[in-house]
Amino acid sequence: MNSHVRGTGEGVIKDVLIAEDDRISALLLRRILESKGYAVDHADNGCTALDLYNANRYKLVITDWMMPEMDGIELCRNIRQRATEYAYIVILTAKSQRENRAEAYAAGVDYFLTKPLDKDDLIACLEVANRIIGTDEQLIRQKEELEALAERLSFSNRNIELASKRFEELFAGMPISCFTFDRSGVIFEWNRASEMLFGIPPYEAFLKSAWDLLASENHPLWNPQMVDRVFGEQPVSAELWTFTHANGSVSEMEASIIPLVGPTGDRTAAICVNIDVTERNKNERLIKEYTEALRNEHEKLIQANMRLELLAISDGLTGLWNHRHFQEQLEKELKKANAGKSSPSVIMLDVDHFKQYNDTFGHPEGDTVLKVVAELLQYETREGINAARYGGEEFVLILDRVDEAGSIAVAERIRRKIEEYPWPKRQVTASLGVSTWSGSLLSAGNLVKQADEALYHSKSHGRNIVTHFNRISKDSADAA
Repeated sequence: MNSHVRGTGEGVIKDVLIAEDDRISALLLRRILESKGYAVDHADNGCTALDLYNANRYKLVITDWMMPEMDGIELCRNIRQRATEYAYIVILTAKSQRENRAEAYAAGVDYFLTKPLDKDDLIACLEVANRIIGTDEQLIRQKEELEALAERLSFSNRNIELASKRFEELFAGMPISCFTFDRSGVIFEWNRASEMLFGIPPYEAFLKSAWDLLASENHPLWNPQMVDRVFGEQPVSAELWTFTHANGSVSEMEASIIPLVGPTGDRTAAICVNIDVTERNKNERLIKEYTEALRNEHEKLIQANMRLELLAISDGLTGLWNHRHFQEQLEKELKKANAGKSSPSVIMLDVDHFKQYNDTFGHPEGDTVLKVVAELLQYETREGINAARYGGEEFVLILDRVDEAGSIAVAERIRRKIEEYPWPKRQVTASLGVSTWSGSLLSAGNLVKQADEALYHSKSHGRNIVTHFNRISKDSADAA
């Protein structure tokens, strides 16, 4: 484990904890983060990382998924259980399956960085983390301010309930705007905080009705009906209204009006406590806007991740599955087949005399042929059929729940589509080989090998034909 002096960072996050047992990955992360001004602490296992987090309470944690002693998911769960403040957690992994992501999100992971690490992805992650942590800290500060304000208001209310002989002494010096009025709405006490808040001296407020002095067309709080409501045992609590100052500026106010009970139990007057909430409301609106912006950014990131996932499984030229993803999907189909839930077939296709076509018309025209073949395969693709580029001019399809006769029919339909296509340079044809799963086939490799042998048989027997592996075996037996 290595430690650094606290850094300046970019944004609200200063210090970053890296949990990574691979030294090369950890060094790459450290260099990028330190180049951006962050101080970096590194742990080479999950337990050490948790100890460091408990000691330093980092705002940003970047952890590998697979680590000794405690993996990244367990580290995330521990942090979420113990943290009193929010930490933004990024998991670094090569895993991309949906169930892996669901597990990570359930554990509390905020962001994924895919191995091998992309610097731009990391920088984008830092920007998102800074925005979220900054918003979180702003909300915490505002909450503390509101709690402090509520405490002052509560203190003021308790003072108002003291004996009337102390009320007059305390009233003028109250740190918050207060004034009193009677059943007619006439103001008869106006403290210094009210004078400062409204810009109205006491002598201008005395013996005037509250609605004549304070009424607003936008928020008609001050009217005889409101006074009747207060004295009719319906107190006003945290009600919003606006006040227009002499200079034309408008302040947003929050009023709480409490009736005052005389010695005989009658409601003789009411006291109004006012708070200027202009800045608070402005900040709340800003937070709402920031939250919406963050939500939009999050949606954009989700869409970008979906596009990246699609690119990772696609062939760059044709848009079909690439070789690796084909192998993964075929393995899945074979597992389903061994469980009695599928009976897959494989079709391998090779464009006839493709090298000669390339040599004659050039590689761009050859690429066009491959793209057209891919489009024809995509047109044929439907539920239960998936196409991939196997390599070069070879393509491969997986057919789900299709028997031998059905797979041959599909292959023959594809062969005719290619043969009948209006090729601009010269006619293009393809040879196809087909294999169908049976209980004796235990691996995807066997299924592909059989389709490849059937393809070779088609190419060596005149090309532009379809051969099923089982027919090769049958023909050989008949010949014998």
